[in-house]
Amino acid sequence: MPYDDAREWMKRGIQRLAASYGRLDITKRSPEFWLRMVRGFLPEGERTESIACSRIKLIEKVRDKNLILDYYSAELLASPEAKSDWVEPDMKPLPFPR
Repeated sequence: MPYDDAREWMKRGIQRLAASYGRLDITKRSPEFWLRMVRGFLPEGERTESIACSRIKLIEKVRDKNLILDYYSAELLASPEAKSDWVEPDMKPLPFPR
C-alpha cells in the first residue's frame, strides 16, 4: 500500500493496542518509527524468498517492543516535540532513510 496509507493504518493499530493497555500517550513518531523499520527491511527489487519467509525474518528483527529505545532516549520520547511531530532519534540514526 502507499506509504501514507500504511502510516495511517499502522498509527490506528498502535493506538488501538495502546488503548487496550490503558496507554493513550502515543506520539507521532512511534508509527513512523515502526513503519520505517519495516520499510527498510523490505528488499529492493526482486524478491528471492516467499512472503512467509520474509515475514518470519521481519518479526525476528523487530519483535522487541523496546527496540525504539535503541534509537530514542526516554526523555526525547516523552517530550512535547515527539508527541506532536516527527523527531529524529537522539541515540543513533535509523538505518534507513525517511
